[in-house]
Amino acid sequence: MTSVESRVVVPRNFRLLEELERGEKGIGDGTVSYGMDDADDIYMSSWTGTIIGPQNTVHEGRIYQLKLFCDKDYPDKPPAVWFQTRINMTCVNQETGMVEPGLFPMLVNWHREYTMEDILLSLKKEMSAPQNRRLHQPPEGSDDQTMEQKDLAQRTIEILESKLHPTRDELAKNKEEAQKTSSVGGEMVNYLGQSHPALGQWDGGGEKSTAERCSLYKAACEKVVRAYL
Repeated sequence: MTSVESRVVVPRNFRLLEELERGEKGIGDGTVSYGMDDADDIYMSSWTGTIIGPQNTVHEGRIYQLKLFCDKDYPDKPPAVWFQTRINMTCVNQETGMVEPGLFPMLVNWHREYTMEDILLSLKKEMSAPQNRRLHQPPEGSDDQTMEQKDLAQRTIEILESKLHPTRDELAKNKEEAQKTSSVGGEMVNYLGQSHPALGQWDGGGEKSTAERCSLYKAACEKVVRAYL
């Protein structure tokens, strides 16, 4: 690792774009997957995950839906994680479906290099752990309880998003600055725009989709890498 590489801290949005790109390509055998809730969410804060229960456990064949929320401190701090499908696990709050940070090793010992994919794979592994593999599970199709958890998760996410997103008054106070700092490209351009003209000239992808913006920014960053070689 060069001295330049050791000083680089990947910005939040660029990191999330990398995770989005990997999620769209598919993970392993397909028993774990994730993606954005809203492709037009420029903050890339709310995500949905799916885990198919591992074999030879009470979870085998069950499909579990999860919600992940990445606030402004991600990936320095882990995302909040909820099960929207009811599940009985030692690290999951039975009333809210939240994965308790203090009871789930990956969240307790979080490192910046960990990803949402790592969380989902670790939860799937936790289903096979001795303390979880034979636990009695709620009957499948418990729609009322599932909807209660979904509603609670949605309300919690709305509260978290209100802290992450600027208010209308803040946007109106300085619209130009707010658009610059809240756009997918803004944070990245501020971070590397001075280091190389290729990024200084990148405009964030305009009205393009998140996936297209990811490809555009990746191409611009490759120019920066070549400049240091």
